[in-house]
Amino acid sequence: MQFSSYIFILFFMPACISGYFLLGKAEKYEAAKLWLIGMSFWFYGYLDVIYLVFLAGSIVVNYALICLMKRQEKNKTQKQLLILDITLNIGFLFLFKYFNFFINNVNILAGFEIPLLKLLLPIGLSFITFQQISFAVDSYKDSNMRYSFIDYALYAAFFPKISSGPITPFRELTLQLQSKERKKVSYDNLSKGLYQFSMGLAKKVLVADTLAQFVSIGFSDIKGLHTVSALTVMLCYSFQLYYDFSGYSDMAVGIARMLNIELPVNFNSPYKACSVTEFWKRWHITLTGFFTKYVYIPMGGSRKGLSRTCINIMIVFLLSGLWHGANWTFVVWGLMHGLFMVIERLTERKIEKIRAAGWIFTFLFTNIAWVIFRADTLSDAVTFLSRIFHPGMGEIENSLIQAVNEIVEIRILCRLGVQGIVDKLPFLPAVLLGVMLLLITFAAKNTQERVEKFCFSKKQAAVTILLMFWSIISLSGVSVFLYSNF
Repeated sequence: MQFSSYIFILFFMPACISGYFLLGKAEKYEAAKLWLIGMSFWFYGYLDVIYLVFLAGSIVVNYALICLMKRQEKNKTQKQLLILDITLNIGFLFLFKYFNFFINNVNILAGFEIPLLKLLLPIGLSFITFQQISFAVDSYKDSNMRYSFIDYALYAAFFPKISSGPITPFRELTLQLQSKERKKVSYDNLSKGLYQFSMGLAKKVLVADTLAQFVSIGFSDIKGLHTVSALTVMLCYSFQLYYDFSGYSDMAVGIARMLNIELPVNFNSPYKACSVTEFWKRWHITLTGFFTKYVYIPMGGSRKGLSRTCINIMIVFLLSGLWHGANWTFVVWGLMHGLFMVIERLTERKIEKIRAAGWIFTFLFTNIAWVIFRADTLSDAVTFLSRIFHPGMGEIENSLIQAVNEIVEIRILCRLGVQGIVDKLPFLPAVLLGVMLLLITFAAKNTQERVEKFCFSKKQAAVTILLMFWSIISLSGVSVFLYSNF
């Protein structure tokens, strides 16, 4: 089920929140947990019951192994069980996500044909895997960590975070879910959460899905791009990805807030970063935290000299690239970020001290890297980037302008009297749309900053209702979140 769907907004979300607090009001606290588990299972298995079978199996197997591990003394057996649990999780991830990629490359190198597997990739498999691994490692390290099967199942299946994060530590989430006070209605959290959800929904439906149309036009005919169209499509994808994922994160955090649960912030205006290092402190913050805690630090972090630090950084970003997808484009994308992180470490991030220069370089670099991230092949990525240096006009420019002018809101404005201006200056709506998007991204407060200063008022209520109504009537279909594929 998608957050940006009629069934979720108009039925699932109200039913889930109402049922949870009604059970809490009746002091049926365990039943309230079971209600959330049941609703989370429905949410995850809505599109295909096979997803539900996978999730339930993953929960049972991981819980059984970890309970067995906890019964052991601090010895070799306990560590072996931890390794077994991690291996099983990574093994399932490899089988579903990377096996065909691996076999396909073996076939190319060896010159013979090994049949590929036809497997249905579970939604958010990478996020689920990382959550399970973090729980296992934390449980191994903390002998005082206590939990019931219900607590663990709710942590693993909690629907706001299951498909695309944010990646949340077990103790941090479970302590909130165990609290009796948090099972009582908080109208402050309800209003803040709904406001945050409406902001995220608008980002996804009104911005990301609109930009997706322009990106599809550009990447469907890469060789037809010229300088202006190539730069336009590149920027459109950068903003599409940002507003898609940050929109999801806003909705996830907003829904959890309505349930009196605080999920970690995942975005903090990453395109305002003045270095690649700072970018990763602002973009997908919980993923950066996971790799730092469970990969970078165990490998030695920055404690074993500069050379080892640089190697560790490259390994982390190689894994980050692979985590995003089974394609050489993701590998190169990850290595590019790792390389520039190493360069910044070696130069002590001097470019960041010149804020304007640092911002220009970082934003340009991330845009170029996103082209590689989006392209189907490395060859397509190289062709796309080469088209930036092909001046002139072509059919793609006209297609992009036409697509902008076909946006429902633009058509409504035309009917209200601006058709003559658009006829004379057909590119004007595209320019104004671009300027508006840049101002919102770089000049306006982000959602987290707005929520922190949120105070219920008629004005805030009107904004929430307007964004919800505008987004709902703009839902022409259920558009998946980009990161649910990772």
